[in-house]
Amino acid sequence: MKKRSSITRKMVIYFSLIVIVTLFMTCEFWVQFRVDKITSQVITTANVCGAKIDQVPEASKEIVRYWRNKVTLLLGMLVVVSAMVFIMFVKNLIGPLNHMVKAAHKIASGDLRESIELETNDELAEVGELINDLTANIQEIITNTLVYLEDIEKNVLQCKKSLSTISQNHIGVVPSEAEAGLRETQENLQELKNLLGEFNLYEVQMKKEA
Repeated sequence: MKKRSSITRKMVIYFSLIVIVTLFMTCEFWVQFRVDKITSQVITTANVCGAKIDQVPEASKEIVRYWRNKVTLLLGMLVVVSAMVFIMFVKNLIGPLNHMVKAAHKIASGDLRESIELETNDELAEVGELINDLTANIQEIITNTLVYLEDIEKNVLQCKKSLSTISQNHIGVVPSEAEAGLRETQENLQELKNLLGEFNLYEVQMKKEA
């Protein structure tokens, strides 16, 4: 049996992406927003402008504009990565769960032909396989029970024919008790078959009403 990847591991990987981007942004701000660096940039810009005091505010605006663009870019990166994580989360977790729920509802309503097929390789796929095995076992039990009832019913009919032949060949010998017992057995078998059918219909009806 091949090793399955853990859902917990997937969740850690997905949200680690967000943590990495957040740490990257934090480190970037930590490095760039140092007081000495900002002061140096202001002085450098002022010197380039000819060290004119009235032009320093304009230089400060340029710095603010620069950081505004940088913050917008980093926040955009965070939004994109978060969207990617959300899409992967929906595709690999929520999607298979919804598929399993729909299939489970069909199986619970009596449609034992329904199966759960997942392309993942984790605990969800394992649960789906267990549900499929359970459904297959129920189908096998029902099939074997119906076959067994059919065989018993055939044997009962054969015994009734044999008793009828004995009654015709031996005048005055009427095995009424044996014939009555076989008739009762046949009726019980039919009731059991009807009970199985009524139980399935009852389950379907109950699920629909719910």
